[in-house]
Amino acid sequence: MFDGTNAPGVRTAFSFSVAPGTTNISLLVTNSAAAWSHLLLKREGTPTDTDYDFIAQFNGATTNAIHLELPQLTVASYGLAVRTPGGSAAHSFRVTLTNNVSGLRSATQPANKPQTATTTGALTNGQWHYFRIEIPPNSPGWRLVLNSAGTTAASLYVQREVLPTTGGFLKSLTGQTNATIILTAAQATPGTYFVGVHQLSGSSTYTLYSETGYLNVLAWDPGSAADGTLVFSNAGPTGGDYFFKIDTQAPDIGVWRTALKVLSGEAEVYLGSSFSESSGGYSYHSTRAGDDGFVLHSSQFTPGQPWYLLVRARPAASWTLLSGNAFAHDLGALAADATTSTNAPIGPEGTIFFRTTIPSDTLAWRLWLNGATNSLYVKKSFAPLPGYSELNQERRLLVGPPYLGG
Repeated sequence: MFDGTNAPGVRTAFSFSVAPGTTNISLLVTNSAAAWSHLLLKREGTPTDTDYDFIAQFNGATTNAIHLELPQLTVASYGLAVRTPGGSAAHSFRVTLTNNVSGLRSATQPANKPQTATTTGALTNGQWHYFRIEIPPNSPGWRLVLNSAGTTAASLYVQREVLPTTGGFLKSLTGQTNATIILTAAQATPGTYFVGVHQLSGSSTYTLYSETGYLNVLAWDPGSAADGTLVFSNAGPTGGDYFFKIDTQAPDIGVWRTALKVLSGEAEVYLGSSFSESSGGYSYHSTRAGDDGFVLHSSQFTPGQPWYLLVRARPAASWTLLSGNAFAHDLGALAADATTSTNAPIGPEGTIFFRTTIPSDTLAWRLWLNGATNSLYVKKSFAPLPGYSELNQERRLLVGPPYLGG
């Protein structure tokens, strides 16, 4: 136990060590409506108002407590600060330290976690596991992913300052084996948040991922290589929903490509001019098995605008994402034989582009796909697309005057 008396605005420091074999600890200070204190904890150091690992800072009669479990708890020396705020009366306090307590993750002992953490567990019919996470000022947002497997999927709940319930929560997702909840930078106001994992019926094992930030900035690819040069790669175990922002540019050949290459597992991609947490809020999507992507004509967007992408991935899926100028295979000047050709594969975006220069004295130009049944599209100066081409035909195409002239 740690005893002391703090005047308003004063803190008292203590230290203790965690011995080998300790699986969890519980620190608790009892408050009243007139006098109360906060708890600040730091591994291998003395905590301050801005430098600490865990904090419990409710005002008033609410008991402040820190409950640590493995792996956040380690065999080490810890510094503890008891801080009495200016709004409190002088506080004669007692902090109780208990080791290897039972019932951690319960409603009375929610386990403290950092904002970036991975937690595993198992639940049975009607059971809850609760976690407490502090969001600091100026947070870039928060991403939570719950993966569960069993007879039925576990559900995920988040609430600010109090424990969530099935009828009281800030955000929730139920009945999904791979569930993602995000708080944007505007939504993630500083303070204490409680996360609840609930098993309504049946049983399951789960992995809960908590990550700082929710939105990745995707660079506009210059289109200088078929596989891209400014590519985002993801090979983490989390899965779930990943959000991206990209600032559009004027495309070099009049089209904008987005390519999601799925290296293992499964994923799909969505694109829209406004941000949405739901896949239904995006204007374009590709949800084929394996690779996904699409190409937009320059008339379908305005350069200099922020656009948003959602990649929805299965747990442990490995994938890359690029977006920007489309790449065009250069066939050079038109030859008298079939040497101006290539057998390059069509990428995730589902369209492959070629460029060639037609000499002014050319009488006719023949294009063919060597037996393939895909459609051919032709346009001068810019890349063609369905609905944005000057000529098109399946399998083969013979081009002559008057189109060929000039």
